[in-house]
Amino acid sequence: MQRFDKDELKPLTLIRERMRGTDAAERAPLLVSDLLGTWQGKAITQYADLRPDTYSTSQLTIEQSSSTQIRQTLQLTEDIPPNSSVGHIEGSRILFESEHQSVQVLLLPAGTSSTCPVKISPRQPLFLEVGWLLDSHTRQRLMRWYDAAGAWTHLTLTTERKV
Repeated sequence: MQRFDKDELKPLTLIRERMRGTDAAERAPLLVSDLLGTWQGKAITQYADLRPDTYSTSQLTIEQSSSTQIRQTLQLTEDIPPNSSVGHIEGSRILFESEHQSVQVLLLPAGTSSTCPVKISPRQPLFLEVGWLLDSHTRQRLMRWYDAAGAWTHLTLTTERKV
């Protein structure tokens, strides 16, 4: 659970679960190397205003250009140009900075990640994401968008395979 106190991320709660009676092994903490490569996925988006769900495809390429820098390029459907950004690796955090805001990806135990702004601003839209590895070649991400009033507008679940 991502929780903000005033404008900063405060304690992050990660509840690791597994089905009773299974012998699923405990996953190691997520590493940058686990994310490198090209991930192709399918997504479903649900809307708070109850309009019909939408389905889309995505391709996310993550490359490490130095020991402290990565580049990610996201292509959502073929009719939207790809979006690239550069992040700086700081231990178990990747920081993406732009003129509008700084976003961090926290690499967490059990192959999970949390993406959120470093600071939130009142009356500004907000994007949050949690991600987890199902196995070394399959990943899911749950993204949620909020409007300037703080109400969630839509939610997207993406299932990706490393190609």
